[in-house]
Amino acid sequence: MLYTLGMFVRIPVAVVFIVAGASKWWTGDDLVRVLLTSGFPPLLANSLTWVLRPLEAAIGVSLLMERRAKAAAHTLAIVTLVAFTAFLLAIHLSGKNSGCGCFGRLGLDSASAAWSIGRNLALMALTLASWFLVRHRFGRHAEAVGEMR
Repeated sequence: MLYTLGMFVRIPVAVVFIVAGASKWWTGDDLVRVLLTSGFPPLLANSLTWVLRPLEAAIGVSLLMERRAKAAAHTLAIVTLVAFTAFLLAIHLSGKNSGCGCFGRLGLDSASAAWSIGRNLALMALTLASWFLVRHRFGRHAEAVGEMR
């Protein structure tokens, strides 16, 4: 039961990370534009985009994998979402209120920074719930195996 619930909670987060990473392969210049507008130096903006492409896709795929990979994926997902949310909050507070460029030209993030912050908070909640369910399920399983010895 917990495994099924964990998958149900984890799949949407994984899909978002996979789509965000994949969209940057074809339309990463949207993120570069947002970063440059926010005051990032060109070299850093381009480098971040190239790092985020495989990182986001790998996080998404890892969330669907075996439990050891999921532990690292949950941590990376939370850290990445916190960093993105802090960046979006800075954009929102500066009054620019533009989208984040997270999904390139797919149009999935053309809304305001405030909407993207809300989306990220929901993704963080789902990731934390999934992490809890994975830890709870495997923690109980490990205890049961230990009692059998």
